[in-house]
Amino acid sequence: IVYPKSLLKENVQGAVVVRFVVNAKGKVSDAWIIKSVHPEMDKEAIRVVKKLGKFSPAKLNGKKTPVFFTLPIRFSVSRE
Repeated sequence: IVYPKSLLKENVQGAVVVRFVVNAKGKVSDAWIIKSVHPEMDKEAIRVVKKLGKFSPAKLNGKKTPVFFTLPIRFSVSRE
C-alpha cells in the first residue's frame, strides 16, 4: 500500500472498506468501495485489491462458485 503523499501531509487517516468478488477461477473479478475516507485512498485500496493473488475458489455442493469478500484497509500515520 502506498499512502497518498498529499494525505500523509494533511494527516488524513481512516479505514476504507472494499467489497470484491472472487470468481469461480479464484481471481478477483470486481472491487468497489463500500466505505470511503477520501477518493485518493479509495483508489489505492482498489489498486491493492486488484493485485491480490489467486484465491482457492469457494465451493457449493462440490461446484466452484463466486463469493463476496469485504476487506477493511486501514490507513494510519505513525509519528515517532
